[in-house]
Amino acid sequence: MPGERVILVGDTGGRIHSFVAALGRFPDEPPWVVVGGFAVNVRISQVHRLTNDLDTISAQQAELVEVLLAQPDADRLEYAKLRFTSEHPAVDIDVMDDTAAHPLPAEPSDRAVALARRYAMLTREELAVVVTEAGKVTVETSAPVASVAGLVALKSVSMPRRSASNRPEKVASDVHDLVRLTEGRDLDALAQVLATTEVELAHWVGDMLVRWFSADADQRYTLMRLRRLSGALDAQTIDEDALTFVAVLGQALLDGLA
Repeated sequence: MPGERVILVGDTGGRIHSFVAALGRFPDEPPWVVVGGFAVNVRISQVHRLTNDLDTISAQQAELVEVLLAQPDADRLEYAKLRFTSEHPAVDIDVMDDTAAHPLPAEPSDRAVALARRYAMLTREELAVVVTEAGKVTVETSAPVASVAGLVALKSVSMPRRSASNRPEKVASDVHDLVRLTEGRDLDALAQVLATTEVELAHWVGDMLVRWFSADADQRYTLMRLRRLSGALDAQTIDEDALTFVAVLGQALLDGLA
């Protein structure tokens, strides 16, 4: 049974409605979890930025992709990416492998990604997701959504990798998401939850948050990237204090591990 009921106000373009309607078409098995920008919107109960894709992780990537492709309006875009064309607007869906069936990679950054995906799967929670428009419910479904801690871990490992990619705007999205995921939360409690994951991943997350968000490290560059590259209006309201708050989470996590 779904737990918490999350209500989102639909956007004028209907994208949030389409995403939730698409989630209602996912199977119960194989196991999967919603991650990415849309999961962040669900966790903060606010559409703080619109995202182009519906990102998911599955313990059985190929099987889930084939189940989704069996639907009549599903078009394969890439190996593990497809589109539901009958939704308005159409919904692009990414299915990532949780990597649990494979040995951990040797490269530290790749190891952190693998561990974060596994952690997101292990800590997922079933939520009821509701979309309202003009005060009326237009669509409702239940879906397994990554926990706040799981999303912080995923964003922390993807952020530095994207800084050298050909999609630098994705870095700004990760920074933006981390600020919104942490603001107003009990950071000590969140750090304690993050400390329960693999020690290697917990250290990686703590190090990245301190390095990117601390005034004693790269905060100035992080804020510059956010304001220059983010297309979200509310990203321009984020200041140094908001970034420092994220750094405090990272330091609390490192202190707890020590």
